[in-house]
Amino acid sequence: MKFIKIILTLYLSCFISSCTYSQDMRQNKESLINNTKNITQDDVFQCQFDDEYINFCSNKHIELYNKKIKSTPNFANDKILLVIDARRDIGKGLPRVVKSIVVLDPKTNKVFSLIQTVGHFVDNRLEEIEEEPAQIKFSKNNNKLCLSGTTYSYKDNNINVENECYRFNIKSFEKISKNKLFLKNNEPFVFPYDSTLHKQCILNFDKQKCSKIKLISSKNLLKKYDFINPQDGDSLILPKNEKTGIFLILSPFEDETGDSLRIMKVKGQELIGEKFISTKQKATIDKDYNLEYFEGKQKRAISLK
Repeated sequence: MKFIKIILTLYLSCFISSCTYSQDMRQNKESLINNTKNITQDDVFQCQFDDEYINFCSNKHIELYNKKIKSTPNFANDKILLVIDARRDIGKGLPRVVKSIVVLDPKTNKVFSLIQTVGHFVDNRLEEIEEEPAQIKFSKNNNKLCLSGTTYSYKDNNINVENECYRFNIKSFEKISKNKLFLKNNEPFVFPYDSTLHKQCILNFDKQKCSKIKLISSKNLLKKYDFINPQDGDSLILPKNEKTGIFLILSPFEDETGDSLRIMKVKGQELIGEKFISTKQKATIDKDYNLEYFEGKQKRAISLK
């Protein structure tokens, strides 16, 4: 009787083990089938961004994704990051080869692209510096990606950036904002802007009048705004126009003509306009962004909105 019980126990154990093994085999087989499925346009999260020139769903791209999907993960633990050359030709200036970024997820066969592209560093004539190509930094150990060079996204393009970084979150990239600038005080700015007072405050001529002037060194501004000239004097940021979202950065400098002022119209982190005026005589800007200044002996008045 004991012998029969032992035989039955062994039989049941083998049967259960066999069932479990078969189920595991089926699951592994299904997983293998999913992983070998070709990537199609439907697997690309976004084929093309608004106003951008790269089609991430082109036949050439799809072919590349399928070729690389079985590569060893090199980004964000289990993802595959591809750097793909793209030809940038928007009908203005010379065509340029830039770098685009795509992330493949081997588990889901999904494809995610970065809206930003990056190319060589450029000189003061905006010509590419051949020996200074774009730099792209990323690691298998985290989901952070950093670009250095000249960026070309339609809505966010900058010259010669250093470590413009993004974080990959499940399905998309999020730009990592740089630290906010620390100003000298928190007092609200009192209009009108006065270029003469600006210069006096740089030289600490009148501490009482300058108590509400928030001067920022151009080198510190450059950490946030890549278009700032670090050779300019301490700058001033005027309050943002709530309707347009535009604000002004005022940077004094001196050239062969004498004291001058660089007036930069900014929206977000993008330079959308720039004007240079002489400040040999006082220039003012009121709360509605109306500028009054002199060209020689002629007084001028324009709107900076």
